[in-house]
Amino acid sequence: MKLGGASIVECFGPFATVSGTAANTFTTKRDVSPLPIPRIPAGTLFTGDVIKIEAEGEYSCATGVIATPGLHLGTYLDDGVTPTVVTDIALASAITTGTTPVAWPWRMEWRGKVLKTGAAGTMIGEGDIEFGTSLIAFAGTPIPITAALRTVAINTTVDNRIGVSWTWNASAAGNTVTTYNITCQRLN
Repeated sequence: MKLGGASIVECFGPFATVSGTAANTFTTKRDVSPLPIPRIPAGTLFTGDVIKIEAEGEYSCATGVIATPGLHLGTYLDDGVTPTVVTDIALASAITTGTTPVAWPWRMEWRGKVLKTGAAGTMIGEGDIEFGTSLIAFAGTPIPITAALRTVAINTTVDNRIGVSWTWNASAAGNTVTTYNITCQRLN
């Protein structure tokens, strides 16, 4: 909500009260968010609004099962009730993990500006992923993976839920991801 031109920070709820459930044994893009996921109500975004999405969690990979463990991590829009990856907001290029990660951290941040509202609305933005290379070190990668993908379609006339997507390059019970938290804010 804009108040006489004053700058505000607005957090979009609902807010998950616990971390997400550890997810494993999948190789197609899926939601790995803690539930419920944040929702931007229909009609509340304005041209020029800046949206900030942050998420963090941990991952582990099976040892000796996958020659080169890897994954894709991103954030997405969904206009339904059950979290389903509908529109990628930002997606990382393939990330190659270490061979023995156990509960290594990851963190993602994306910021975008609403360029147009309505059923054919658009946002433009970018961010980064800090990906654990051990329990105490990170490597970084930008998101999204191309300049063209910085522009994202958004229908602002419907509720938009914001989630975290993940894809493993191989299915193994030891390949697990847990998302601790996801937040979505309007920064102006």
